[in-house]
Formats: sequence, structure tokens, C-alpha cells
Amino acid sequence: MQPSKPNAIRLPGGAMGGSVARLVYHFRPRREQFLPLPKGEGRGEGEGSNIKFTTNTLTRDTARASLAPEERGGEGPRERGFLSRAPIHLLLLAWIAFPSSALVAAPFTPSTFQLYYGRDATLLSQMSARMTNGQMVVVEPRSLNADRLATLLDHANRTGAKVIGYISIGEIHNSRIAEFTSFFERFQKTNTNLKIRTVNDVFLNRNAQFNSTRVDVLSEAWRAWVMQDIDGIYTRGFHGLMLDTVDTVDACIGKKDWPIPRRVESVQAMVSFVRAIKARDRGKFIVQNRGLNLIGEKVFVGDASGVEIPGLTLAGGHADNPDGVLWENAFAGTDGWSKNKEKQLLEIQRSGKTAVIALGYAQTVREPAPFFQKCAAARFIPAWATSSEVLHRELTTGPAWLNQ
Repeated sequence: MQPSKPNAIRLPGGAMGGSVARLVYHFRPRREQFLPLPKGEGRGEGEGSNIKFTTNTLTRDTARASLAPEERGGEGPRERGFLSRAPIHLLLLAWIAFPSSALVAAPFTPSTFQLYYGRDATLLSQMSARMTNGQMVVVEPRSLNADRLATLLDHANRTGAKVIGYISIGEIHNSRIAEFTSFFERFQKTNTNLKIRTVNDVFLNRNAQFNSTRVDVLSEAWRAWVMQDIDGIYTRGFHGLMLDTVDTVDACIGKKDWPIPRRVESVQAMVSFVRAIKARDRGKFIVQNRGLNLIGEKVFVGDASGVEIPGLTLAGGHADNPDGVLWENAFAGTDGWSKNKEKQLLEIQRSGKTAVIALGYAQTVREPAPFFQKCAAARFIPAWATSSEVLHRELTTGPAWLNQ
């Protein structure tokens, strides 16, 4: 599902209660990571999968006097006497100034979904007006100037939604190939023992529909390039990412001119890359789009014969697995593979480990009513659009917005 406009990467197919006696300020840990790969499968910077953590947590007891003496210890009568003489309006002001919900955010529970890749001010205003608690709002970072992004983030922060930036991790828009080539050459000068040593070997094949080129994520330079883009998106204040073009891995699974062990390397690299992006900042909300061959416990690599390797196991849970998986063009396929993936997605949803979002298209599914009924039965988070090719011109809709 990629943005089809020339300069985009890709457009694809209550507050918590609590006591004012204790205020906890959480400083999100910074995690620096290049990319963990399975042993013997390449390195990132330094020793590859090493992760550095720096965490700061400050706890202040600012209203200790409001606790019972046996809870706080010492000087009870004097402190209790002070509190009993304090004017009630001062206590109310303290509660208003330091509500616990403003300092410790409630856990985010995904419930609804919107997606729009364009920059039309009217549609962006409509997107903001539709925001609700628990909503994932996916936008194309390159389409938004600072003011429009600030407006979206303000609405999201007030309603309990998350603004999620689109990024392609398995394809590059052809307009950026020269930029990446220059980056690759600089990267090669400062890094040795690279798995992929020429820029041409990074590119797999063309995707004519979206004017892009599929990329082998085994390339250390490519992963560094994507991480650089991710850091830029996070710097702008986005709450998370939607990882598109994960299905580029399918080109590696069935690449007949590669021996099976070589294919395995690239498939394992994609699994590790998805998790490395989550590990970059576990406080960010990550949605994986496509790449459904990776969602189970095992991934088959080969043709008529081949090998099975570990997958993401989204139903089993992993600290660095994505928080959500988007099933694009949902319920459109009737073949064995599609039915098997639908079954796996049901298992993932029931596990509660990863949210499942289903995006249906009128182009293939035709009628929205049966689609939304299937989503409700499966407890998938639904969204509806005309097709993958118009997501920069129209908002996705949900059942409540269909006739608006």
C-alpha cells in the first residue's frame, strides 16, 4: 500500500485515577540499535545486535501529608494538623495542577483506524474531527507541513489517539534511488565486511504499479538508511510507524536464482528488521502492513521443497513484535493461502498480543456491509476504501462514517 504520488515512498494495495500524593515522571528510555540478526548473519555497527539503554525515572512525594501516619511514618500528628487547617480551595488547586492522569498515561488500546496519505486541508480536518480514544491514524509524513502535523498531534493527544507515520521498509521510490546510492557509497567507506557490497545488489526488481524498486533488507546500508528516516519521523513527534512493503520478503522466499540458504538469509533479515524497528523505541506504536508470510510461528522458504525457519509468531508474543498487523485487501482471496492467513490472523486477534486491522477495498470486495459484518465477527478493527491507488485522495472509512 504505497503513496502513488511522485515524491512519496509507497501507497499500498479515560484517564487513569490515582492519588495526588505521588507523582511519577517517566522519561522514555532511549534505545540505540543498528539491527539484530541471527548469529552468523551479518552485523550492524560495532557488534551488530548490541543495544544500549539509558533510562531515567524520577519519583516525587509531593503531598506526603495527605497519607495516614502509619503509611508515611514519623511526625504524623503535626502533619495531619497542617492538612486539617489547609483551605479546601488550595487542595483542589493542587489536584487540578497535578492530576495523576496528566503524568502517567493510560495504556493505549487500539480500537479504530483511519488512513490518509494526502495533504488536502479539508480531509485532514475531517480526519481530526473523527479522532477517538484508541484510534490509529496513519498519514504520510512527507505530505504534512509542521502546522498540519501539529494540529493532528494536538487532536490526537487530547483524544487519546495516535498519529502514525507511513514508511516503506522493503521498497524505495525510484525518485530516491540516486539519494540512496550516494548514501550507500559513503556507508561503504566507513563499514567493512558488508553482506551486500554493491548498490546494484541491493535492488531486487521493479514495482511498476507504484514506480518503486524492491530492496533486499539484508543490506546493512539499506537498514541504516531506513533507520535514519525513522529517526527523522520520530523527531517530528509521531507516535509510531506503519511499516509498509514488508511483503518484499516474498520475492526473496521464491527467488529461484538464489540457493535456499541465500534466501533464508534475506528472510531472516526482514524478521529481524521488523523487530529492530520496534526495539528502536518500544514506546512507539508499530503497525506492520502486508508480509503475512512472516506472521506465524514458521516461514517456509523454497519452492516445491525448502526449509522452515522461525517467523514473528505474532500470536505468541515477543517484546519487539509489532503492536498491530494490517491485513490489506482483507477477505478478498478465496485460495488456500488466503484462507490459511485468515485463520492465522484470527488466532493472533484472539491471543491479544497483536491488534489485527482489516482494510477492505470496494475494488475487490465490492460491498462494505458483508465486510464489516465479517470484521465484527472476527473482532478485527475495520477500515474501508475504494482501492489502494486512491488513498492519497480519500480517507478510509469505518462503519460509523460510511455515509458521511
